[in-house]
Amino acid sequence: SLYYVNPIGLHKLALDGSSDKIITDPVADYCIIGDYVFYSSRGGIYRIKNDGTGNRKLGKLNEEVSNICTDGNWIYYVNQYYLQHY
Repeated sequence: SLYYVNPIGLHKLALDGSSDKIITDPVADYCIIGDYVFYSSRGGIYRIKNDGTGNRKLGKLNEEVSNICTDGNWIYYVNQYYLQHY
């Protein structure tokens, strides 16, 4: 699958173009690990299954973040000041 963001939301597109599914609202940044998409939006970091189910906010972070990435154990991100991990 191919994932992309536009003003409508985060999409999951089949490589053959046969389906294009919006899995969540627009996001600032995202990272895919296995069956999950980790993303930043609305002052937090979230995790959602790649089929669009199980969306939940992770932790109590209430700031805008970017450059989100995960190694499966930690989530790394940049806030407006410096690199963090959760």
